[in-house]
Amino acid sequence: MLFKKDRKKETAYFSEADGKKRIELSNQYADVKKQLKMVRLGNEELHVLEELQPLIKEHISTIVDSFYRNLDHEKSLMTIINDHSTVERLKKTLRRHIHEMFAGTIDDEFIEKASHPSTCGSALNRNGIWERFRICFCR
Repeated sequence: MLFKKDRKKETAYFSEADGKKRIELSNQYADVKKQLKMVRLGNEELHVLEELQPLIKEHISTIVDSFYRNLDHEKSLMTIINDHSTVERLKKTLRRHIHEMFAGTIDDEFIEKASHPSTCGSALNRNGIWERFRICFCR
């Protein structure tokens, strides 16, 4: 009896990395550099995120709408959001954040934007309900 080795064809889903340096952080963010290294988020992974950006862009409305779909179930969250912002404004901000996440670059500006608390986010944190907010979105 002959044994035949099953050779699976390799499929390339993403183009080859372009050699672009995608992490450009000053020494001010040495802790972020260390965290990126710990989770093994480097140039190749950021290249893949950038390759996915057209797909994300195509489906951004569905992604954002799904994220906010469960808000009506949590009246206390809606009260805080309406006191400090609007769902539509937050959707616009989330679209921008998602777009930036799939840009394939992490630099000082990216970290500064991500670190800046929004008025609505600060209000949610003061009221100790970030966890409830996360649970509401993760259903």
